[in-house]
Amino acid sequence: MNTTFESNFNEFAETIQGIVAGNSSTISKAIFTKSYGVSNLTTSHYIQTGVKNGEKIPIITSEADFTSNSYMDENNCEYNSCNLDLNYSSKEWRLKQFGCQYEFCTKKFDDEFAAFYETFKIYNPQENDKGIIYMAFLINKIKENLLAAQWRNAYLADESKKAPYLNKQNGYLVQAQAGGGLKVDINENLATSYKDQLMTGEKVFDTLNNLIDSVSDEPWYDPSNQLIKMSNYMAKPFINWLNEKTERAAGYCEKIYDTKLIQHVPLWNKENISFRGVKIIVHREIDTAIKQIPELNGGGGNNPRENPNFALLTSRENLRIGTSQKDDLNYFKVVFDNVNDKLIVKTNSTMEAKLVTDEYAIAI
Repeated sequence: MNTTFESNFNEFAETIQGIVAGNSSTISKAIFTKSYGVSNLTTSHYIQTGVKNGEKIPIITSEADFTSNSYMDENNCEYNSCNLDLNYSSKEWRLKQFGCQYEFCTKKFDDEFAAFYETFKIYNPQENDKGIIYMAFLINKIKENLLAAQWRNAYLADESKKAPYLNKQNGYLVQAQAGGGLKVDINENLATSYKDQLMTGEKVFDTLNNLIDSVSDEPWYDPSNQLIKMSNYMAKPFINWLNEKTERAAGYCEKIYDTKLIQHVPLWNKENISFRGVKIIVHREIDTAIKQIPELNGGGGNNPRENPNFALLTSRENLRIGTSQKDDLNYFKVVFDNVNDKLIVKTNSTMEAKLVTDEYAIAI
């Protein structure tokens, strides 16, 4: 995608809340609406480097065979012939690359645009123009967009979709629904409006209880080594419900409040919640992606979203991000085209999100 800015900047300035179009408008007077930042995917997921495209991941079930070693005839010296079943399977890494190229002719940023950023229009472009305040602003936005694309790819990619930013891989949620892990249905996801898809805190509690009950007898289940990845849409009513129960002085059923308690900071938040010893990790980036992507948001407004409620229980090691080398996960390059006097920003990511084994359970 080639990006240039040719229109008069006054038109843009007029769209910013609190900014009056004209020569007195500058970036220092701008009011930016609040939004949630995009965190780095690598800080909260298991990153596996050295991955080759098409490489197999061997999976061997370690469970012992209780049908082996049959009774022998104690009156002769012959042993039984036994088969050794290693319960071997494999998955294949399928790395894909996504990215963008942006081209900026700094001469096309008009005087009003430069004045807004309290600097001057560039008449003779050079390589160090990337340090100009408005170029730095745009470059940081490009970097954030790459991080957002990684989150979208890791959780929401879906080969059955038509969108070119979804249809080359399957993310964790699609893999979990298609795989052999345990599943708990969330009926609210089938509601016909976004409002009706919202779960009550108590219903989230019951769903998490069912989720953990479904795996409690599995040999791989160890609360100290598990986590639950959850949407903010599902976590918020649960957190509010927990805090409401905590703040009621005479118990859950009576609305008698202790004035000292209700003045305190709420006890529970998305950073500190857990359930039956399993840490809950809330990723707001996934909610934002569902809200933005037309194929998933139902057209916006109160239209139903695609699976806004989900809780994926597994180990951190089972949710892998595979890439050949770490630099391939966040490739970013700014170059100057001396022939055409353009700054070119190239950015891409080569990766695949892999739910490696069936040692998981998902509520969705």
